[in-house]
Amino acid sequence: MHSLTRSKEFAAKHPDFNESLLRAHEEGHTLSDEAVEHLKRIDRLDVAYFASKKENLSWRDKFHNLTSKPKEQIAELDRIAGRLDRDGTFADTNSVLSEVDQHLQRRREERRRGLRQR
Repeated sequence: MHSLTRSKEFAAKHPDFNESLLRAHEEGHTLSDEAVEHLKRIDRLDVAYFASKKENLSWRDKFHNLTSKPKEQIAELDRIAGRLDRDGTFADTNSVLSEVDQHLQRRREERRRGLRQR
């Protein structure tokens, strides 16, 4: 059984994690069972999240086209994992905002909730 500690922490920091994966699945983009087990074994569900994002559709298409070739799909997933680690794609999800950025974020949220007008 897989502990998925890293993946659980990652999912907690990304509220759209499950929604994004479900949306990609509903759009017909899937991974082979072997690839899913591989991601669980290495505790890298962030790779599946990366592929599920709309802005990464070209990567997702590449995975989908390899579903009948699980070993090649796993190799591609490992390349993406290496790229995410190298680029630090999801590394700064808990970044500290400056006072100005916090103020602007608060204003955007107030506008969104209808508490402030432009």
